[in-house]
Amino acid sequence: TDPTLADTDGDGVDDCTESSDGTDPLTADSDGDGVDDGDEKEAGSDPLNTDSDGDGLDDGEEDALGTDPLNEEDSDGDGLDDLVETQDTLTDPNVADSDEDGVQDGQEVSDETDPLDADSDDDGLDDGEEKEFGTDPMDEDSDDDGLMDGTELDQGSDPLDPDSDDDGLNDGEEDALGTDPNKPDSDDDGLGDFEEAKGGTDPLNPDTDDDGLQDGEEVEIGTDPTKADTDDGGVPDGEELERGTDPLDGGDDLRILAGGGGLACATGPGGSGALWLALLGLVFGLRRRREG
Repeated sequence: TDPTLADTDGDGVDDCTESSDGTDPLTADSDGDGVDDGDEKEAGSDPLNTDSDGDGLDDGEEDALGTDPLNEEDSDGDGLDDLVETQDTLTDPNVADSDEDGVQDGQEVSDETDPLDADSDDDGLDDGEEKEFGTDPMDEDSDDDGLMDGTELDQGSDPLDPDSDDDGLNDGEEDALGTDPNKPDSDDDGLGDFEEAKGGTDPLNPDTDDDGLQDGEEVEIGTDPTKADTDDGGVPDGEELERGTDPLDGGDDLRILAGGGGLACATGPGGSGALWLALLGLVFGLRRRREG
């Protein structure tokens, strides 16, 4: 050592102390870890041990990364060792949740989600939100109904139930049709969306054939909800009921077409007048039930 200098190697520790500590007074970095002995003493790390906390990273590497050279392996407490974060997952060893999705890096590795991607399945929901809602953060469509989980939550349908309104149509099918996945009868005509899609009526139009009768009413009385004039008599079904003729009997349409009134020409209790009254009563009853 240099008798004219108190600190021969200029590491911030005088030669006498280095001799006492067992460090090399002629070498500023006795353990060769990239951190001078004086800096190690100040930080509390061991100037004679390249890896003071035994986490696989030299003290100098930890100093460069900003991790704690005295922490037992996991500086941010996320369940992943600093060495794993720097060499394997490439996550931030100083931030417990590298992608800020609400799930710590160690948990993401355990769940097999991506700790560097807030939305591992790209469905519009962060992984943390998916854990909260119970959806699968690795499956964009948890209930396999054709709609991504994020889309379902945005529109109010259930991402864990393929048929949110239990009408027989999957939410994805309703999305394609334009019907409401949260309402079994989107157009309030008395027929469910599935029935309409299967039967050929328009689930978005309460009166598919524009004959003055709603689709549900037509099914109840036996007329065709896709055909304005079921009996081909020349008068729409709704008008026949209003005028007192039978929408299932083409022969009595002539009364209206000739300018007569259906009621005035109706027969007795066993004839078409009785049938008309029964049909009319059924239609009005259906309307009152829906309005109530």
